[in-house]
Amino acid sequence: MAASYLPTKDAQFDTWFLNWTTLLTANPSLYGVSAGDAAAQTALYNTWHTAYLVCTNPATKTKTAVAAKNAARASGAAGIRPIAQAIAVNDGVSNANKLALGLNLHGSTGPTPIPPPSSYPILAMVGATPGLLTFKYTDSLDGVSRSKPAGVLQGAIFMKESATPIVDPTLLDFQDVFTKQPFALDTSVVGPAKTVYVCTYWQTRTGLKGPWAPIQSFTTV
Repeated sequence: MAASYLPTKDAQFDTWFLNWTTLLTANPSLYGVSAGDAAAQTALYNTWHTAYLVCTNPATKTKTAVAAKNAARASGAAGIRPIAQAIAVNDGVSNANKLALGLNLHGSTGPTPIPPPSSYPILAMVGATPGLLTFKYTDSLDGVSRSKPAGVLQGAIFMKESATPIVDPTLLDFQDVFTKQPFALDTSVVGPAKTVYVCTYWQTRTGLKGPWAPIQSFTTV
């Protein structure tokens, strides 16, 4: 199994690692590991994530902090690999579950299929001007990183104006896709002082969709 299943960028590695520990901890037996092994992976993630967060803040990103972050990443990767290798060759673990963990399929000679996203964008409104709402986003599995998850091409955003709450995202109308941030949502058709309900999901290059985010409401200007 190639080592490329571990993302090279720290933000993507953090998202990958969180997904890995979340799935292993939720159901260790599904992946053929013990609860103790899953707990050990979580401990490695917590050490890494704490060191990583220190380095995301310019005020605390020192040479010492970067060295600690790099050491925590190396320890995390070293702890991940034997568990990942055991899961990859375990015929009792389905290919779908291996892909959900972010692993390459053992013995694959071609590109590893990218699974559907398991997370969704969390929006934060950072500006409101006549006819436009401006947003930034983080990923639901991270809550800190402003990068899209590995394998995600874009987010899709849906909106509908309503005087009463909307709880079903399928009732919202598609508006646009977003790949960078911040990004603007056109509300000129709705008009000012209206309540709009907004929902998003991640999408891969092949069109695979992640789960709907919780619906959020905003007031237009």
